[in-house]
Amino acid sequence: MSITLGRLCSWPLRAWRSRGFGIHSPFAYEFVTEVIHQPYGYYAYQRLDNLLDSHPQSAITRSGLYLIYRLALWAQAERYIQVGGKNGLRTQALRLGVPKGASIKVVSALKKSEDLGKPPTMLLLENAALVSPAQIAEVVEGHGLVVALNLDNPQARQVVDDAMSLMKQGMTFTNGVTTILVGRQGLPRQDFKVAF
Repeated sequence: MSITLGRLCSWPLRAWRSRGFGIHSPFAYEFVTEVIHQPYGYYAYQRLDNLLDSHPQSAITRSGLYLIYRLALWAQAERYIQVGGKNGLRTQALRLGVPKGASIKVVSALKKSEDLGKPPTMLLLENAALVSPAQIAEVVEGHGLVVALNLDNPQARQVVDDAMSLMKQGMTFTNGVTTILVGRQGLPRQDFKVAF
């Protein structure tokens, strides 16, 4: 079954779960309803709208920028690393949500020797094929957050799937094209298909 047909067939379940229905974990319910599908506006949305309006040719959606911003706010990490992108709209959304004192690094690829476990890290992957599954799992095991975008690329999808198989704890939330991997102390290993 192709990725597109699989996404189409799983749409009713993802739409149902996107409102929190069928999610029994209190953490996962709160994450879906308060972070992924936050019903209220944020002060930075106007700035993000202005950024997006100044780049009319961009393929990045308004809801995608809002999600990156909310995830950066929620993560409260000590460092933020964007892999495979350039200093563009997603980087600006990330910068708006980063707490004071946290570091932001935009790189074309991660070094194999880079220590990602401590301190807690948020990893934004424009192309997951540029990192190893072990590096993704290391961020999650270190109580970090990984956002893997553009997973319609089969190589990137394989890296994320391999990383998920390495995870001993943490939760994943996917819509088929984007996957969010969350590591927190005491979280059981669970996967959720959610529309976002």
